[in-house]
Amino acid sequence: MTFDLKQVARECDGIAAANGFERPNWDNLVAKLAFAIAELDEARDGARGHGSDPLAEELADTAIRLLSTIYGIWGDDWGDRVTNRVAKEIDTWTPVEVLLWPILGHICKAIEARRHDARSLACQWIELALLETFRLADALSVDLNTEVLAKCEKNRGRGHLHGKAYAAG
Repeated sequence: MTFDLKQVARECDGIAAANGFERPNWDNLVAKLAFAIAELDEARDGARGHGSDPLAEELADTAIRLLSTIYGIWGDDWGDRVTNRVAKEIDTWTPVEVLLWPILGHICKAIEARRHDARSLACQWIELALLETFRLADALSVDLNTEVLAKCEKNRGRGHLHGKAYAAG
């Protein structure tokens, strides 16, 4: 199965919407990115062997959060403009825990851009966070393409709001 980043982003956004979660928009961008930060924290726990889910699944969750957010706000326009660039730039980095920090840094910069109502800058920072998520997975020999698709399939069957009372996620 091929991994079409734009199609997967569309699918991630659609699955979240079908499960009752609030769609990403400019007003809730900070909250959506905070969920990506939470996934990174769980990835750190997974890297240390302390989390309930393995590192690969948490990196997939991070990528799904970023893909859903960026597609939910910018739609096909984002996919048409950036998909090939992101896919071509995935390369290998040394697998150490500190490599989670560039992803977090980019997400925080997107939040700051949102604070200043700088839409295109926020999009660029989210794109960089997504790129770094794939780079880290590659460095750790995690097939993030497969992990994201598997996690999407799992989420598809989880049901409305995954049993949560609040639909912001």
